[in-house]
Amino acid sequence: MEPENNTLNFNTLKAQYDQISASYNALQNELKEVKQEAQRFHESDERFKTIFEQSSVANKIINADLEILEINQAVVDLLGYRKEEIIGSRIRDFSRADFNERWQRLQTELWEKRVPKFNFEVCLIKKDKTEVWCIVESILFKDRDQTLGYTLLQNITDRKRNEQSKDEVLGIVSHELKTPITSLKAYGQVLERIFKSESNAFAGAMLRKMNIQVIKLTRLIHDLLDITRMEGGKFALNLVTYSFSDLLNEVVNDIRATSNYHINLQTIENVNCYGDKGRTEQVLINLINNAIKYSPGEDKIVVRLDRNEKELICSVQDFGMGIPAQKHENLFERYFRVENENTQNIAGLGLGLYISAEMIHRQNGRIWVESEEGKGSTFHFSLPCL
Repeated sequence: MEPENNTLNFNTLKAQYDQISASYNALQNELKEVKQEAQRFHESDERFKTIFEQSSVANKIINADLEILEINQAVVDLLGYRKEEIIGSRIRDFSRADFNERWQRLQTELWEKRVPKFNFEVCLIKKDKTEVWCIVESILFKDRDQTLGYTLLQNITDRKRNEQSKDEVLGIVSHELKTPITSLKAYGQVLERIFKSESNAFAGAMLRKMNIQVIKLTRLIHDLLDITRMEGGKFALNLVTYSFSDLLNEVVNDIRATSNYHINLQTIENVNCYGDKGRTEQVLINLINNAIKYSPGEDKIVVRLDRNEKELICSVQDFGMGIPAQKHENLFERYFRVENENTQNIAGLGLGLYISAEMIHRQNGRIWVESEEGKGSTFHFSLPCL
């Protein structure tokens, strides 16, 4: 019986050896894969570091407290500070004061994951106190067990200087035109009343048309002056508490009185907000007039007011030509116009939406569009409400 026991012990030991050997080989294969993955990660990390450090565009990485963890040499060159002076600070520390509030709101929306990314133009102050303009683009990314922010700062100072030179000329011209246009408008109104009292219907009608064109020219001059104030950091808001519901009713009724369009107003009462009533009125007039201008052949516009716990949302919907999807992201840029056969006879400089967006953003609001070509457009904007 003893040889049989030896055979059983040998078979048991061999089975255990085979099992251990298989486990060892599997572990070796897994270790090899881990090493290969680690090598690939190291190579990828090295490639990223090379691109990050050698890029001519300023790059920075921040943590959840918005503190700067890493920068490349381009950031040092951009701001004029030493690297150790920048690390640990927040990029908004270098921003011109009038951009801080909006930048903070955009960062909050990004880190709360309400938006996947953001980009906007900002003016930074260098160590020597000169200004540098940048397009800021920010996203979030995962790095092992933490979320970090990655930002590109593209220097557009030369472009902005060219624009500011043009704006200065436009500002001077606009200012010089403002007084004679105001006088012309007053003379036209006086003549209209005179001809109306004398029952000269034709002359009265011609003067009314002239006054409409004078009003359009006045708005254009105001737009150009607003541009120069915005770019020069001199665009002031007159913040008060007011009834947005009442303002919306007033604007719609005024436009109804001078337009053949049917404006379907869907509003709610007692919506109050704290902001610049006059600038918000300017936004409403621009969006409704655009809806009329870009929906020839239609006679209906819907203006809607909604609210939630934090903000009001106002929408202006038309049923006109609509906007191609690839043009949506450019709509709120300065001087941008949708150019096609439908718009070639429609006058405009492409300033209205840019100015409207700036006015809404400076009141901590949002503005966006939903549109499909051939089916109309709906422009929305939000403002914090009380």
